[in-house]
Amino acid sequence: MDCTQEKFEIKRLVSAWNSGSLKTNQEYQRGASWKPWQMQGLVDSIFRRYPIPPLFLHEITEPGLKGQTQTRYEIVDGQQRIRSLAEYFGDKFPLLDAHDKRLRLPNSLRSNPAQWAKKRYSELEQLLKNYLDSAQAFKAALQTTTKIVEEAIRHSGHSRRSFEKLTSSRCSWWSAISRAQPLSNLIRRSLRQRQNN
Repeated sequence: MDCTQEKFEIKRLVSAWNSGSLKTNQEYQRGASWKPWQMQGLVDSIFRRYPIPPLFLHEITEPGLKGQTQTRYEIVDGQQRIRSLAEYFGDKFPLLDAHDKRLRLPNSLRSNPAQWAKKRYSELEQLLKNYLDSAQAFKAALQTTTKIVEEAIRHSGHSRRSFEKLTSSRCSWWSAISRAQPLSNLIRRSLRQRQNN
């Protein structure tokens, strides 16, 4: 499996989402499922410089109309994060105040000033906008998703037959895997190990 890791600015990811070059696959992706406080918490975490898990994308290269190649990306893991950032950049919600209990912060941090609190993207000071625009996010481009699944099954001790049982339901194989949490975790672990090698 070819897996490359690149860093992209958040603003570029949001732009790719808005333009349609970052797509979800309805066969295995659920729609928007995060609650507003989760989206607000993500953006707050970025401002606090907390580590954000990498995004996993399936890179698809196809011939274009005029013979050139074009690349688009299918989101394997990270849709809620990308969607949240796009909605914040689109001024859909303000951030939470540090004293709001929905923001999961240790009490020791609640008294620290947060200049981004209660602000929509358009209301941020330019310095904060610049920081958020240029903040780096990880992107892992996956070449062959099925190889990842096969490898995870082989290393997990699950039989091919148990995998086929998982995928024989109405839902697609990725949806089945995401519902089978231990196998889903194995796949993610396999991806991360490959990334680090």
